[in-house]
Amino acid sequence: MELKKYLMLLAIFIVLSQTVFSGCSVSSSEDIEITSKPVKTELLKEKMNPVLISRTGNVIPEYKVTYGFKSSGKIKEIFVESGDQVNKGDPLALLDTSDLNLQLEALKSKMSISTENVEKAIDSYEYINNEYENMKKIYEAGGISKDALEKIKLNRDISKISLKQALEALDGDKAQYDLTKKLIVEGLIISDIDGIVLDTYSEQGEIAGAAQAIVTLRTLSSVVMVGLSQEDKTFINNDTDIEINFNGEFFKGELMSVDDMPDLTTRTYAAKIRINNKKMAIGQIVEVQFNIGEEKGIWISIDAIMSDGEKFVYIVNKERAFKRTITIEEIFGYKVKASGIEEGEVLVVDGMKNLTDGINIHVVE
Repeated sequence: MELKKYLMLLAIFIVLSQTVFSGCSVSSSEDIEITSKPVKTELLKEKMNPVLISRTGNVIPEYKVTYGFKSSGKIKEIFVESGDQVNKGDPLALLDTSDLNLQLEALKSKMSISTENVEKAIDSYEYINNEYENMKKIYEAGGISKDALEKIKLNRDISKISLKQALEALDGDKAQYDLTKKLIVEGLIISDIDGIVLDTYSEQGEIAGAAQAIVTLRTLSSVVMVGLSQEDKTFINNDTDIEINFNGEFFKGELMSVDDMPDLTTRTYAAKIRINNKKMAIGQIVEVQFNIGEEKGIWISIDAIMSDGEKFVYIVNKERAFKRTITIEEIFGYKVKASGIEEGEVLVVDGMKNLTDGINIHVVE
């Protein structure tokens, strides 16, 4: 009976011992997991990276055109409204030219009479001039007196003056006729572009003054307007590669022009960028990136950088992560060129927010 009791106690002791040692092993494993933080890393290398100047731009029409009549008059009709799309050659507005049409008919009749007067004056001059030349020969032969020749010469000079006056009258009538005809033609405003009507400023029946704005159109084509600093301007030219970032999509741009004078308020130089993308509506905001070359250095993702009043990253050394203060030298897109770190070091690129200086880490894929 004693032996049986002894064996039972021995069995209970063995079971309890196994439970205790097993519990200690689990606790040690959990401690390791708690103190070692999972991170992703990247081996730092010096490399060339595009140098980009990034600026915010605004999509605007390539240009606007405002039309008006060249002479004053009563507006007979305006053919378009704001928002209408028009083609080159479409009529936009018309003046009432009924009075001008009457004047044109009167001038046409007057010009016909002036033409007849010129023809008569030419015939008269040619007749008298021929007579003078014949009498001159007779005078030289002694057949008539000098006084007789002078009278014929006087008639010829008077005829010549009459011809000159008839020609001047015809020229004046023709000039008035051409001007009136031009005013009639210019009484119809024709679009010289394909575009969209932005606004109309008058109505039918109103009296429009000469050069008064009647209709404004914008081009169907659009451009991006962006402000450049004086320093930007020194790097950017017609050969600069330009990309437009529109809602995460990138499109090529082409530099059209840069103003010589800065805006007095912003002190920036307005640059126009030609685009070929109909998705971009007038007024939308886009990011414009100018590629001005390449620069060698340690380039890291901006997401790897932390801040506590100064910029820092975590560098791995013997399975521990250490804070390293850095200086940002350039920012281009989502990459930064940084000093304070060196080629060959290992940078933490994911999991930084859970780290403290000198903490144990383990690298995960």
